[in-house]
Amino acid sequence: MSNLSQKEIMPIYKDVIELYKFSRAAKFRTYQRWFFGTPNEYVEQFVPKKGNIIDLGCGWGVFSNLLAIRSPERQVYGVDLDRAKIAWAKRTIGTERKNIRFEVQDLESISLSQVDAIILYDVMHHLDDSVQMKVLEQCRDKLSPGGRLILKENDVVPLWKLAISYVGEAIADRFNFTIGKKIHWRSRSEWADLIESFGFAVIHNEHIKTWYGFHVPHSLFVAEKR
Repeated sequence: MSNLSQKEIMPIYKDVIELYKFSRAAKFRTYQRWFFGTPNEYVEQFVPKKGNIIDLGCGWGVFSNLLAIRSPERQVYGVDLDRAKIAWAKRTIGTERKNIRFEVQDLESISLSQVDAIILYDVMHHLDDSVQMKVLEQCRDKLSPGGRLILKENDVVPLWKLAISYVGEAIADRFNFTIGKKIHWRSRSEWADLIESFGFAVIHNEHIKTWYGFHVPHSLFVAEKR
C-alpha cells in the first residue's frame, strides 16, 4: 500500500476538470468540489490499479474519472440516483475513453455484479441506516475474494469542522446538489466496527487532514473481504 503524502502526490485536477468544459456550471461545480477539501488524489492511491471497480453514488463522476485517468487497466463503473448528475458524467466520456461508464441506479434497490473494488465516497451519510446495511451486505456478497472496499466519510471530530460540514450539506440540499434529506454520520470507531461486522478486515483507518482547500473532517476506511 502506498504511503505517499498528499503533497507528494502529483495533482491532476486540471485533467479531470477539463472533462467538464462542456458547461461552465459543470466545470465550476467540479472545481468547487475539488477545492472544498475533498482529498481525491490521496484516496485514489488506495484503490487497486486494475480490475472492475464500481463507484456507488458517484455524483457527476469526478472521482470515477480520476480513477479511470490514473490507470487505463481499471474498468470503472459509476452509478448514482440523480439523473442530472449522471447526464453530466456521461458527457465527460467522449468517444475515445473505453474504461469508464455511468448509469442511473438507486442504491436502495441496486444489485451488483462481481467486482474487484467498491467505492463509497461521501455517500453513506445520505442513506438511512437500513439502506446502509443493505449496501454493505451487497458489497460483501459481490466483492471478489480479497476485494477491496474504500469508504470515505466525514469524521465527527473536531466539532467545529463537523459544524462546517452541516452548513455545507444544508447549502447542497437548498440548491438540490444532493437528493438525501437526512444526514447519518458516524464516528470512525462506529464505521470500523460496522464494516468488520459484515465480514471485512479494516486494513487502513485514518482521519485525513487536507493541506489545501476548505477544511472539513475526513475519515478513510480501506477494507478487504475476508
